[in-house]
Amino acid sequence: MAARFHVFPVESFRYDASMSNEGIPTPNMADVKSVHPSICSRKRPVTFYWFPTDAAADLEEAFEEYVAPQFESDHAAASAEEEFLATIERAKKGILKPVYEVKEINAETTAPERIFEIRNSWPNSKRGSGKCQYLGSRLFHAEPQELESAALGLFLMAKKEMQTDAMLWQTQTTDAVRAKQRLQECRACNWRGIKSC
Repeated sequence: MAARFHVFPVESFRYDASMSNEGIPTPNMADVKSVHPSICSRKRPVTFYWFPTDAAADLEEAFEEYVAPQFESDHAAASAEEEFLATIERAKKGILKPVYEVKEINAETTAPERIFEIRNSWPNSKRGSGKCQYLGSRLFHAEPQELESAALGLFLMAKKEMQTDAMLWQTQTTDAVRAKQRLQECRACNWRGIKSC
């Protein structure tokens, strides 16, 4: 049985942001800007790399470490991992849909770096609960000019439903900043250790 997904309409824009007391950007609807398209949506081949972590030597391990444990069932996690890896294969072909599947993170959040997210979402409900919940993943990646026609996976997060949109936004923003820091670390070691996907 094919999984059913709820698609939320998303506009092609980026919010301007101001800083909270903790130094985390907060949403501000003023000054809407257009989005810079990812190479993963330009219909050209892309070389995809992963910058390993101690917990995840490759993207499969990253999914199993950070996303799979958040699912209510092993079956749902296995199906989602298969779809996640298929999304990466489509990213390598450059055929992801802009905004819906891949988009740039607010440039002010990750300045001076440009960070993108590859987006997935799956149903994640406990059997018999009567509630329909969703779990998403966000693979933060960079497209550094030093690596020609390449995307570099930096951080994978599980996007869970939270009490408020502001809490979710802050969590995702913190993880985007973490991805920026990993990119800077990777560049500082001259791309040593990156793995082809």
